[in-house]
Amino acid sequence: MSQFYQTLIYGEKKGLGNNTNIFPNQIHEFPIIDLLPSEQDVMVRDLDELVAKYDREIAEAHSLREDLNRRLVAILAT
Repeated sequence: MSQFYQTLIYGEKKGLGNNTNIFPNQIHEFPIIDLLPSEQDVMVRDLDELVAKYDREIAEAHSLREDLNRRLVAILAT
C-alpha cells in the first residue's frame, strides 16, 4: 500500500469510513505494472542495488556525524 495507491483509492472509493468500496471498472483504470517474471527479477536486482547504495550512504553520513560530534566535544572540552 504505497502512498500513491492509497491516494488513488481515496480518490475513487465510495462509502464512509472503513466501508470502502472499489468497483472492478475503477481498479481496471489503476496504473498497475505488469512485468514478465524475468523483467521483475531485473527490477528487483536494480532496486536492491539502489537500496544497498542508499544504506551505505546513510551509514557514511552517520559515521561523519559521529566524527563531527567527537571533534566538537574535544574542542569544547579544551
